[in-house]
Amino acid sequence: MSDLRANELQKIVPHAVSQYLGENGPLSRKIEAYEPRPSQMEMAGSIAHCLNRGDALCVEAPTGVGKSLAYLLPTTLWARLNGRRVVVATRTINLQRQLMDQELPKLAELLNEEEPDQEGLNFVELVGRGNYICPQRLEEAFRQPSLKIELADEQQQDLWALKAWSMKDGHEGRRQDLREAPDFRVWNEVNADADNCGGPKCSHFDRCPFFISRRRAAKADLLVVNHALLLADVSAKGGDSKAEGVLPRWDVAVVDEAHHLEAEATRAFSVEISSRQLNRQLDRLLHPRIPGAGDLGRLDMALGGVSGALEDKAHALSNRIVEELPDWMRAVRHTGDRLWEALTLTYGDEEGGRQVWIDEGRRKGPEWLDTLERFEELRVTLERFVGRLQILLDDAEHHGLIEHDAHVQQAARGLESRLARLRALMEAVQAIAAGDDEICTWVEVGAPSKGRSSRFIAVFAAPICVDQALHRLFFEPNWATVLTSATLSADKRFDLLLAQTGLVHCRPSAVTLALPSPFDHGAQALLGMMPSMPDPREERGRLHTEALITAVDQLTRRVGGGTLVLFTSFRAMNQVYDVLASGLVSAGLKPMIQARQGPSRAELLRQFRETEGGVLFGTDSFWEGIDVPGDALRLVIITKLPFSVPTEPIAMARHERLRLQGKNAFFELTLPQAILRLRQGYGRLIRRRSDRGAVVILDPRVETARYGKRFINSLPPARRLRAELGQLSDALGEFFSSPSD
Repeated sequence: MSDLRANELQKIVPHAVSQYLGENGPLSRKIEAYEPRPSQMEMAGSIAHCLNRGDALCVEAPTGVGKSLAYLLPTTLWARLNGRRVVVATRTINLQRQLMDQELPKLAELLNEEEPDQEGLNFVELVGRGNYICPQRLEEAFRQPSLKIELADEQQQDLWALKAWSMKDGHEGRRQDLREAPDFRVWNEVNADADNCGGPKCSHFDRCPFFISRRRAAKADLLVVNHALLLADVSAKGGDSKAEGVLPRWDVAVVDEAHHLEAEATRAFSVEISSRQLNRQLDRLLHPRIPGAGDLGRLDMALGGVSGALEDKAHALSNRIVEELPDWMRAVRHTGDRLWEALTLTYGDEEGGRQVWIDEGRRKGPEWLDTLERFEELRVTLERFVGRLQILLDDAEHHGLIEHDAHVQQAARGLESRLARLRALMEAVQAIAAGDDEICTWVEVGAPSKGRSSRFIAVFAAPICVDQALHRLFFEPNWATVLTSATLSADKRFDLLLAQTGLVHCRPSAVTLALPSPFDHGAQALLGMMPSMPDPREERGRLHTEALITAVDQLTRRVGGGTLVLFTSFRAMNQVYDVLASGLVSAGLKPMIQARQGPSRAELLRQFRETEGGVLFGTDSFWEGIDVPGDALRLVIITKLPFSVPTEPIAMARHERLRLQGKNAFFELTLPQAILRLRQGYGRLIRRRSDRGAVVILDPRVETARYGKRFINSLPPARRLRAELGQLSDALGEFFSSPSD
């Protein structure tokens, strides 16, 4: 975060920045048949103004604008001129890879040619430290007899594979660099966990992948991170530009895919206490089934190896580990079990999973008051247990055992790590118990699972609104901030984004810019609607689902596949797919479906791109982030307007907050969110200037509801067609058979 002052700043020239991307600019001299993009040039110039003034800027840049280069160019020029650092945060790995593998190398080459006297552009991609391997912990893992007992044969193989991989060159020591991810349990034993880190005192410090990455970052002009790491840095600094965070100090932030910022901030500022979380920490401390395993077992073994003058002291501490501490741990488990049992009986469901929002009424009720008493019992028991563990470590240090024995030192470091996690659990318990009107608290009890004796049980607390926190911790301390995405506005207004993220509180107010699409949607795209479709709200959607089956079948057959069918629920998607799949196969098409236990999203998309006549049925994540250019995707069918029903506690709390403010939650929140979602679904279609395709909306509310025009008016100006199924099918056939201009 920034301590920059305006009088310290050297300004870049916006017009000159824009001209880099112009018809006669440096980029045009590198690329044959280069076509300048006016929207890209406008975006780059606007960001240059933002950097000079120290503003917050929101830019909606549709597909084809080239927004990555439009923000990378001015920010890197500014950073190099002022000797300051820029952080770029994306949500998806795909976009990070695009920036690191394509855009930034291209930009670095361009700048080197234009400014040969300056040092080359220095950019680094960073991930959380838990993603890096720790050479010290990897070495220790092979010296721990108990770990050989704890790990299964396949896990042992993963450990040996990690050792072989760590000795090779050509990677940065990150889990993402592995071809196959190791078992989570194994990686957790060897990653660069902060609590187990010896820092500069470690013998592996100079070759530690985590510290190598941080040393490179300290010299970088630009850092590429994900939203979660950026927000972790923001939280650690607490709004203080001089505080230490998880990233080197930076002055300017660019948040790409910024329509997810509110959700990511909500996740970052949330706390959790769960049965799985507590039991995992206790199991790692002292394994319930394997004698001598866990952090305490390792410390006991290390103390047993001490000889000489300190042997008696070590033996006394070892006795405390064996004779006293297991009783304290059992007390914690017992108190936790009482809490989980009470939560299950009060809030659980015998057959399925359930989330229960602890609203104002429940917060004052006897069930929650009883829950708070059990939370306090857990907190007190945990506090006493943690105190005993700390006394053990303090005594080991006081008697010189940690200083004079390397094995005791390493085991003690592992125990310190576990203590930090247990303290974090205590803090989470306190935060949940102290919930107030600004916090949404909810209980989640998972569905019973065959083959498992326990269910997932957790209590969460999250800020109902993150606007004030983002303003105070993120926007206010920054010198300048840019938010960008292909979809930021609803009804051509940025009101929802500004309110959700806290930009509405900025002084001066955030600047907003909505750029036009570079594509000719009138010539490239057809938007079809069927007003005669049954209303999805009637008869619980039965008639609408029946009509969907007929419409999806006829439309996909008519265009010969290359179709993405978007749903708002797994239930409706499965119903339609189950009826149509065999018939589509008989017609020579290749139906595919998103399934909870099926191929990954990336694998499904790969198959869809490479399969002629593919028909992909998807929901949720398939509404955005999909890039399938050309004939592989020529028809997008939107089965239903993407209204989100506020069933999740945080959504319910936000709706209730608006109601108490005298506002209409549907028009203030639900409708704008649905419009954004529809725009994202439509945006899957036209990805290149050569693409042609159609979007068909099979929800009559775009025509019949009083808010329907707001959806239609938010979409690009494709050729519109209102028709019955037969006419629409014929129109699609004619559209795809006609030559493109």
